[in-house]
Amino acid sequence: MIDQNWAMGQNVSLARGTENWKAPRVMLGRAVWATFDCGDLLAVPVEMRMPTGCVGLLSHEFLQVLDMELDISAERARVVKAPQDSSTELPFDTKGLRKIPLETFESSVQGMPVPLMTAPLQIRLQGGVFQVTCTAVFDLSSGSACSESTISGLELNDVDYCAEKLEIQIPGGSSQVLRQANLSLAIGAGQDGPVAVEAALCIGHPALQKLGLLSAKPCAIVGVDLLRRAPFILSPRLGALWMHH
Repeated sequence: MIDQNWAMGQNVSLARGTENWKAPRVMLGRAVWATFDCGDLLAVPVEMRMPTGCVGLLSHEFLQVLDMELDISAERARVVKAPQDSSTELPFDTKGLRKIPLETFESSVQGMPVPLMTAPLQIRLQGGVFQVTCTAVFDLSSGSACSESTISGLELNDVDYCAEKLEIQIPGGSSQVLRQANLSLAIGAGQDGPVAVEAALCIGHPALQKLGLLSAKPCAIVGVDLLRRAPFILSPRLGALWMHH
């Protein structure tokens, strides 16, 4: 997806053959990511708030042709073109990492189907007894979050929420103050077990609505604040994510 206002400023044209599609594509020309030639890049122009400094989002369709080792804190990525043979091993060292098998959940953004990378997730209050099972959605453009309905089974009291609230900017230049809760997460259901992490989840983040998750099955976003803690490996072609545990 590409920001519609930015695209109009670049005088882009509709990609041939997509004029009558429900979500027409525009041709952005030849794209290069570092030394990786991405070929001709097509994108859907949308009116949607993008992460700061960004004009678009890379789709699951694009990421399927790549194997990646990402170190967000160091602002470094190793990217290789994925081989067509799905049996080919990863070119990265997964020692010390735990494999999380990924599933695909199709949501909708502005009426356009958007596949999301997901995995099973269990959430409990740190030191608590109650536990909820839901779906983790991996999103590199958002902080970690869940809806009030998702964690309703934890029976949180006011003292269970963080004293410090999170203030975020929303479209229109205004801000929104959201509550956070310190929760224990068990991400994934691989052969070696889930990845256990503790995090302050933002309750009711606008990203949940942006991704069409408020009306979907119980979900939580595993966002950049968790994924930046240590380098991780992502291979959509193999349907897996490797994280430190």
